Amino acid sequence: MDEIYTILKSLKPKKSPGADGVRNKILKILPKNCVEYLNEIVNGILKYQYFPNVWKEAIVICIPKPGKNLSSPSSYRPISLLPAISKVVEKVILTRINAHIDTHSIIPDFQYGFRKNHGTGHQLLRVGEFLTNSFNKRWHAPMLLLDGEQVFDRVWHDGLSYKMMHFKFPQYLTNVVRSFLTNRTLSVRVGTNISTPRIISAGVPQGSVLSPTLFNIFSADIPTDKNVLTALYADDIALLSSTNHIKYGTSHIKQHLPVLLNWYKKWRLKINEAKSEATFFSKAIRQPPNLIINGSKIPWKRSVKYLGIHLDKRLTWNKQIDAVRNKARAAFSKLQPFFRNKKVFPRTKLLAFNAIIRSIFTYAIPIYGTAPKMRFSKLEGTFFRLLRSSLNIPRFVRNVDILKDFDVPSLTELTIRLARNLRANVSEHENPTISVLANCKPQGFDKVNRPCS
Repeated sequence: MDEIYTILKSLKPKKSPGADGVRNKILKILPKNCVEYLNEIVNGILKYQYFPNVWKEAIVICIPKPGKNLSSPSSYRPISLLPAISKVVEKVILTRINAHIDTHSIIPDFQYGFRKNHGTGHQLLRVGEFLTNSFNKRWHAPMLLLDGEQVFDRVWHDGLSYKMMHFKFPQYLTNVVRSFLTNRTLSVRVGTNISTPRIISAGVPQGSVLSPTLFNIFSADIPTDKNVLTALYADDIALLSSTNHIKYGTSHIKQHLPVLLNWYKKWRLKINEAKSEATFFSKAIRQPPNLIINGSKIPWKRSVKYLGIHLDKRLTWNKQIDAVRNKARAAFSKLQPFFRNKKVFPRTKLLAFNAIIRSIFTYAIPIYGTAPKMRFSKLEGTFFRLLRSSLNIPRFVRNVDILKDFDVPSLTELTIRLARNLRANVSEHENPTISVLANCKPQGFDKVNRPCS
């Protein structure tokens, strides 16, 4: 019962309720006898391997996407609301699933999504090291970003059960997960009106505690190739290779693609060729023939966006720096009424600046912060201008005085600090594909700065 108490305490009280109307703040203050009943229910679910149908009903509300045509269904973002009690039971099941995953090392090392102590920074560092190493050897590196079409909604339930048996999960866990996924329904709520329920025949439920881990199990056997770097973050998949000859620049990826596409087809997943992207990292002007997916050519782009940062074909970081500056300016513009309010204390404004605007600059900055000094100085110039404007500081006050008076680090100091922290984290990491990055030291002949250097 201690496990149930711990889960109840961790619930966020302001979460919206599901179809049953029960809120987390009610569950957090349940009396002891009710917690005992809940504990008996959880034990019964695990014993009889049955997940109650009443907890498998989702209410979907549609949030309009900004700047979109509201007459089109694609202009709305669906948010699924599930019963709060269901999530308590899911967390109990998840604890047991994760224990088996960790014991048997089921999730591949190159999958960084939905995993403890793994983040986008780690995968970006891994990709960044691969690309800079290729540049510094004067080699060429194609990169293919595959767009899975609604992969979370396409997870094949029978296929997932098969994989859980293949990975030797306890039979009771396989059965309770199958029951959890079977006969799920959703109803759409618009205002006070609710549609009739619809059966969900595939996919993992949005908003569920179990869904991310179930997806990782389903994709755990994705094929790889020794000559291709596979970088997975949830459903974002990047394929990279490196060669010293343009003519054979894409040969490794071309050989691996049919195997990968067959895996997608076998497990009822689909690649969206129109949204898949490719770029050819090289100093050379000439490019190899296009990669082809299901008969569609994937054109080479000058830059691609991967895990939130722009990677240009020569790794100059120009587009990334411009994107960060524009995003920070846009965020500041929306917050101008707050920053101009003379009744707000400067320290409060600084907290808002650090939380919202500075975080835009610092996301993945250990990776792109190695940009040439002239380009990085533009970024730091924008940082200082927005900091000065946020705190209403006159132009004649020097930047160094602002930093000293408010005891804040410059963007350069932040970059160095975050890079050191990331390197320290990497060196002690349990994932070998991450810990090996600690050995990537700058060499005297490097033409392109390495991430975190």
